[in-house]
Amino acid sequence: MTHTTDRPLTDPPPPRTEPRFSTLAPGVEMSLLRLHDTGGMSFLIRMERGARAPRHDHAGGEETFMLSGTLRIENRIDAAGAPVADVVVPPGTYLF
Repeated sequence: MTHTTDRPLTDPPPPRTEPRFSTLAPGVEMSLLRLHDTGGMSFLIRMERGARAPRHDHAGGEETFMLSGTLRIENRIDAAGAPVADVVVPPGTYLF
């Protein structure tokens, strides 16, 4: 495997910047991480205990990795409007 870079490996890495978060709802914040070539997006989401995200859809699907806390995804519907079972995502779990 070959890696390329625009800077010599002896240079220090560029400074890290903190993600910029915007508020979606009380206790729910998100930061855009990446725009995908296919039109999808990757976000970093922070939620306070008991917070609820507004109803939304996912263009291109959903991918979740829980760092801490537990996420409950409830009252879901499929593209045809039919109910879908609730999902619980505990810490360390990957949901795709």
